[in-house]
Amino acid sequence: MLFYSNIFSLMNWKQDGVNPASGMYILNIPLADISANQLQGPDLDLALRFNQFNANDYGFGTGWELSLARIDEDPDPDDASSPLRTLVLSDGSRYRMNTEASGAVSLQYKKTNTFTFKQETDGSCTIVHIDGRIETISSGRTTCITIPSKKHLYISWNSDNTFTISDDSATVLLSSSMTQTDNAREHLVTSQRGKFAFTLLGPQPYQLRAISIPGTGNPILYAFSYIRHNTNYFLIKNWKSLINYFQEQAIEYTTLPAPSGLQAAISAVSAVFITRTAFSVAPKKTVDIRYEYPRRNYLGYPDITTWVDNTDNLENLPESYSYRVIETVGNKDTPSKTVTHTYNKFYLLSKILPQEKSSDRICFTSFSYQLKYSAGIDGQSPSFMLPVRTDIKSVTGTGSNKVYTNFYTTLEYDDYSNLINFRNMDGMREWYVYYPAAGETAEDGTVLCPPSKMDSFAFLNQKHVHPKQRPMSSPKKHGNTPMQNPRTPT
Repeated sequence: MLFYSNIFSLMNWKQDGVNPASGMYILNIPLADISANQLQGPDLDLALRFNQFNANDYGFGTGWELSLARIDEDPDPDDASSPLRTLVLSDGSRYRMNTEASGAVSLQYKKTNTFTFKQETDGSCTIVHIDGRIETISSGRTTCITIPSKKHLYISWNSDNTFTISDDSATVLLSSSMTQTDNAREHLVTSQRGKFAFTLLGPQPYQLRAISIPGTGNPILYAFSYIRHNTNYFLIKNWKSLINYFQEQAIEYTTLPAPSGLQAAISAVSAVFITRTAFSVAPKKTVDIRYEYPRRNYLGYPDITTWVDNTDNLENLPESYSYRVIETVGNKDTPSKTVTHTYNKFYLLSKILPQEKSSDRICFTSFSYQLKYSAGIDGQSPSFMLPVRTDIKSVTGTGSNKVYTNFYTTLEYDDYSNLINFRNMDGMREWYVYYPAAGETAEDGTVLCPPSKMDSFAFLNQKHVHPKQRPMSSPKKHGNTPMQNPRTPT
């Protein structure tokens, strides 16, 4: 990564478009939906994801990452003999790896208990997720995915970044190959969906310029152009696609003001111009979206005067610190809608205020978290990033005719981020009870729930529902069947 911040372990890397908290433009392109071992699993939704702060080329051009867990290595400016290592999960979140004096490896700022990480004696690493899925990383790449039923998905890698995915029966589910001509490369991916050709243009660093279907005419599915920044990094300038319908997005950027000592220019999206139409010659629909970053930003400017590498620079700021991002939809001077996003010093969304030009109604949503503002990230609870209360407030009318409304929901989690208590806006309450980590077996020997792979509560046993008007002593109870815990309702 170009620089270090804990925002990269908290932001949603799967959501396409502009991430307001960071101003980054993220694009995910699906490659294959894989279900191994005759649909018995593991399942893998393989995708490419663009990261403007990654200068590595994993075989698909600079900045394009596969949605597989891996370990990245970057030069340490303070110690040339020991590279900086970062664990990147399949969902895109990333954690700096620190080696203790004992040789054990810890993950900086990791608070969540939804997964565990361990470095094995043979140098490989394992990630165990709360659902029992195990990912094995060897030589920095995912080489095996195992599910509780002991079914496996194997990934073998070649030196040119091509790879093959197979299952327990040695059935090849996906394969890739690379060809090169002068300063052009073609990475061909073959899966059950068909064949897709990824065209990369060089010389170094190579850029992904097009995705097409090999064959007569080579129809272009995606086309890309870029802006170069910080020597070997890229920003997506424009992309076009013929998937489902014709669409084009042009992206403009601005440079965020930053504390002194940050040895990089940090770009954030300033505008996105979207064009969509059923056919390239049909009437077009356009949407203009602009972004402003007034005064403060996620780099801590101007409150942080000197940037410190390899640490989170916002965690020790006062509780009052927040920064805003204003999203404007429509004409710059007469927008149809503005949305103001407010974030706290832990990069968590604390308030969102949409305003329609044609409406006198003001409605905003605020989010509360279980935070210890006097403590840093290491002093927070394992579920500090999950909202425990959501308030929706609105004001309609003007002057003496104003009408105020306020609705709220509350949520409570255990140490493994399982939802254990939920109250909706109507006052209905729900309680969730989970099987113990050791599992549970009935008196007749029937296994009601298998043991957890990481000594955590992961499988739902009972759900109790209390309607608003029903006495609390008469809950409605649902089932005793083990089912994977649904995360926070949204």
